[in-house]
Amino acid sequence: MPITKVNTSQFGQLRISDYNTLILVSGNYSILGEAGVAKIKAWVQLGGTLILEKYAISWAINNKLIDEQLSKDDEAGKAKRLDYVTAGIIRDHALLGIDLSG
Repeated sequence: MPITKVNTSQFGQLRISDYNTLILVSGNYSILGEAGVAKIKAWVQLGGTLILEKYAISWAINNKLIDEQLSKDDEAGKAKRLDYVTAGIIRDHALLGIDLSG
C-alpha cells in the first residue's frame, strides 16, 4: 500500500478525498487553521479514517475535531521499575497463578 507524506504547509492543496486514512503523528497542527480542521471534519463525516497520536490528540480535542476528553492515569506515578530478572520472576509467577503480594 503506498503512503503519501504531506507537509502541513501543503495540506491546503491536498485533495484529501483521494485518501481513506489520515495519520497525524505527535506534533503541532495549528498551521492547518480553521480551514484545515473543517476539511478534516468533512472528510471524516464522509467515511475517512483519522488516526491520531500523542499531542495530535490534544490538538484534535481542542479544535473540536473529536468529541473526547483526556484523563489522567492515577496509577502512572505508582509504577515500579524492576530489573530484568525480577520482572521475569514476577511474570512467571503470575502465569502460574502464584500471588507474590504477601
